[in-house]
Amino acid sequence: KNELLLDAKQDAEWLCRMVENLLSITRMNGADMGGITKNDELLEEVLSEAVMAFKKRHDDVPVSVSVPDTMIFLPMDAMLIEQVIMNLLDNAAKHAEGMTELRLDVKCSGSRALVSVADDGAGLDPAIIPVLFRGQIDPADGKSYDSNRFRGIGLAACQAIVTAHGGTISAANRPEGGAVFSFTIPLEEEKEE
Repeated sequence: KNELLLDAKQDAEWLCRMVENLLSITRMNGADMGGITKNDELLEEVLSEAVMAFKKRHDDVPVSVSVPDTMIFLPMDAMLIEQVIMNLLDNAAKHAEGMTELRLDVKCSGSRALVSVADDGAGLDPAIIPVLFRGQIDPADGKSYDSNRFRGIGLAACQAIVTAHGGTISAANRPEGGAVFSFTIPLEEEKEE
């Protein structure tokens, strides 16, 4: 009974994340990309919320967090940026084969904040890096309807959210091994002329 309840709980959590991601993509792909409400938020608080939520799902995965000594306030929709961080941490926990270390780093780079999620796992297949954020990576047979059919939807949601915030997102293999997913957000709201 406990095993069945745990399976049902995990499936419900997966479905919840999938719906959140699909709603975010739909929202970001609406008529105008300015459809989000941005408020100046303390980035460290958003990171903290994301890490606490991640630890509830993956209490066995250690996460180290590095932030600058100065407070960083960003114009953002805090819930959406938290979703981006959660998606990136979840992906590492699920797909970084052989991972022993998961890092969440924040830096200021010019007029942008740079957030990176890095692992020391097996790294990414170089062939999939160009299509990672498309959200349409299906099984080869195209007939499977399990959770693998939707692989990449979370990353597509990340890209839509980050783009709507005026930022960029990327993925790469680290020279020392593992993968790193990074995104930027402008430190100040860009003014329209």
